Amino acid sequence: MPLALPAAATGSPYQITFTDANGELAWPGFAKLNLERAPSCIGGVSAGEIEFVMPDGGGDRCMDLFKYDDYPNGIHGWQNFFAGIEVSEDAGKYVISTNRRKHDRGHVNLSRNVDISCLVGNIGRTFHLFGKMRMKDESGTDVSSDGTSNDSPKITFSITGGQSNFVKSWNLATSSDGTWAEFSEEITMPSGIVGANRAQIVIDKAEKKEFLITEWGMNLIPSEAPTLRPSAYPSVSPTLRPSSQPTVSLVPTKVATLTPTKQPVTAAPVSATPTNLALTGLASGDSECHNGFAYKAIDGNPNSINHSCCNKFGAWLMVDLGLGITNYIEKIVVKNRVNCCGGRLKRFYVELLDADKNVVFNQYHYGTVGNAQVREFVVDDGTVARFARIRHEDSYKDCLHIGELEVWGYATEVPASPEPIIEMATGMEATASTEWSQSSAASKSVDGNINSIYHSKCNAGVPWWRVDLGVMSFVQDVKITNRKDCCGGRLRYATVELLDADLNPVESQSRYIQGSVGNGKVVQKVSLNRADCLQLAEVQVYGYHLMAKPTSAPTPVPENLALYKPATQSSTFNIANDGASKAVDGNYNSFTHTNCWKGINQWWKVDLEDVYTIASITVGNRLDCCGGRFHDATFSFYDENEEEVYVMPTSGGIGNKKSFSVDFVSARYIKVTLGDKDCLQIGEFEAWGWKE
Repeated sequence: MPLALPAAATGSPYQITFTDANGELAWPGFAKLNLERAPSCIGGVSAGEIEFVMPDGGGDRCMDLFKYDDYPNGIHGWQNFFAGIEVSEDAGKYVISTNRRKHDRGHVNLSRNVDISCLVGNIGRTFHLFGKMRMKDESGTDVSSDGTSNDSPKITFSITGGQSNFVKSWNLATSSDGTWAEFSEEITMPSGIVGANRAQIVIDKAEKKEFLITEWGMNLIPSEAPTLRPSAYPSVSPTLRPSSQPTVSLVPTKVATLTPTKQPVTAAPVSATPTNLALTGLASGDSECHNGFAYKAIDGNPNSINHSCCNKFGAWLMVDLGLGITNYIEKIVVKNRVNCCGGRLKRFYVELLDADKNVVFNQYHYGTVGNAQVREFVVDDGTVARFARIRHEDSYKDCLHIGELEVWGYATEVPASPEPIIEMATGMEATASTEWSQSSAASKSVDGNINSIYHSKCNAGVPWWRVDLGVMSFVQDVKITNRKDCCGGRLRYATVELLDADLNPVESQSRYIQGSVGNGKVVQKVSLNRADCLQLAEVQVYGYHLMAKPTSAPTPVPENLALYKPATQSSTFNIANDGASKAVDGNYNSFTHTNCWKGINQWWKVDLEDVYTIASITVGNRLDCCGGRFHDATFSFYDENEEEVYVMPTSGGIGNKKSFSVDFVSARYIKVTLGDKDCLQIGEFEAWGWKE
């Protein structure tokens, strides 16, 4: 409907209101205003002289975002990507479920859009998102999940479009007894969502499972505070705010040095004066090349740089502001490299993440940042975060190197009694794929002496080295010291992994000699990505144990419990020379030998004659020939009644000798079963542990 409007009086903009069929103030799902100047018109109204008037809270429609287009109890409006949904009834409540699982076809999730106008129209107000959920497997049986891993369903609420990229996500623990898992989240609308055009809820993860949901809703929490009213046109000023240089008052006058032995922040008076929190943080990156270690980006010196490898997409640098510390962040400052190559810094995101590494703030920068240039990213209204990250977009492949990453804010809460950070690897059990000699054994890298080294065999497959921290542990930092007398160039393109108790990686990052690898659990493993010698002078792991080590007083000293103990095997090739006892005689040059290809997987078994705690086992192969016959073995552990208590399958061969960590199993019998029906040959078998 064309309408001629003269210029509004100063301070008195035109107001546009919407009403429902009863003449009550309402708020539409969509409205569009076109401003055109008549050909003969001089002056006239401008966009800044018009505002839309929203009823407080957006009217009834915004009080319950699932109400106006839904079946009873919030069912309608959901969709399942690449598949369909089913609606049923349970105890008088409607239930929606996915009717195809991930292995059937495509990617299964549940999602629904939320009225974006209600969210943008209630900046500063809080919505309550709630619901109930269950999860089933292929047989229709309810499945439990712990609420932390990818086996758990993940709920994500996002607001996108314009300059907005607000994301909040969490995992939900489910039960196997058929009860509904309930959740309740309060989400406050940030000011940065002005201009957004989409809001969505997605339930994902937990592959090959069926999701069931019921009684979902999203309500606006009543408030006496005035509701902010969006203008007809959001500001065209970019959210990204480049600055020439931060003011002198913001530049730290003291440079902090990062050492892996530093203690977490202890209880102290909380100050609301912003400081550069990154100076006392812990830096990590996707990779480190040309001695550009991640910590150089937070050392207070813009002339030193971090430097990622240049052959990777989506390179990133992250700083951890401290375990157990609640930080209020106001802005992030990125200072580019000074001496050259500043044009590589482009097409990147600056992000803040909470303690669970969910993104709570995000800004994108497309253009090039020149040498020694500074970009400042202001966090409107501030936010609470633990991690700050700068990363190239996933489609951009180049080096990431900057002079400094500054995170300005202050701690609002610090732990009163932090766990002390200690070095946990020295003296612990170390194993490796191969050992050059006894004088360069795996233990040499945790003996506290940088002049002794671990040395693998060369060109004997891809080598690896591993240390067992003994119990579940929090790992803050890892320092790897290279061999210093020669051949340091061999340690390159190495992978550093943190492994759980089942030797599954929990976090993996490509590294060179040293670098932070984030939070982990039990075991630290270093391996090369090519066949060459692996040489390490010393590996130090800093953090603290999450549980007490299984010790008595004094600490038990492991001993070889299998030595000279009774042993049996499935068959014997030469009764005179190849009996089962050859594997426990203390002589690696003698060996057991079963029959070959007799229709069964050959086995060997030792009786420890009592129940012991087993910490590790070591298997020596036949040395004169035929070592490849020992592969893909399974180690089984039995109690005094010969009931199986633990099974440890392995893959691949063992070379001349290989050790395996065991999760402190209580057992009397240990059995070795070969992976195929070839001969089983064992040079020596050692079971290391102690009496319970």
